Amino acid sequence: MLHDLNKQGARMDYPVGGSGAVVDALVRGLVKHGGELRLRTPVARLLIDGTGACEGVELSGGRRVRARRAVISNAAVWNTAELLPEEMRASFRGRGSLDDDTPATPSFIHLHLGIRADGLSDRALSSIHHIVVPEWEKLTAPQV
Repeated sequence: MLHDLNKQGARMDYPVGGSGAVVDALVRGLVKHGGELRLRTPVARLLIDGTGACEGVELSGGRRVRARRAVISNAAVWNTAELLPEEMRASFRGRGSLDDDTPATPSFIHLHLGIRADGLSDRALSSIHHIVVPEWEKLTAPQV
């Protein structure tokens, strides 16, 4: 994908306001729909109902927070699995998911967002890909 940036006429675009503006927009959407973002709030365990659905979390201080619709984890699969009740973790063992057998992979993120296009200019509509490049020199170096 990144090799396309070396093609004639290629360009890279960035979100207006930088990557922080994307985070701010996501938080606004979360709050608008009744959600709450909590930072530095360690979770001790996931609360699972009788059907196997996650209905909330128990914080490390013992307080329980019930979810109205969903619980979203930004933790790695292994860290999230550690928060499940032991009997649920046991049911995944040896199946290659949510256990120590799950292989680590190189990190890569695609953030696909759906937005309303009302009022966007033709220029904005023709420029839809945004990426973050931490080491520009490596990206612009001749490809071998």
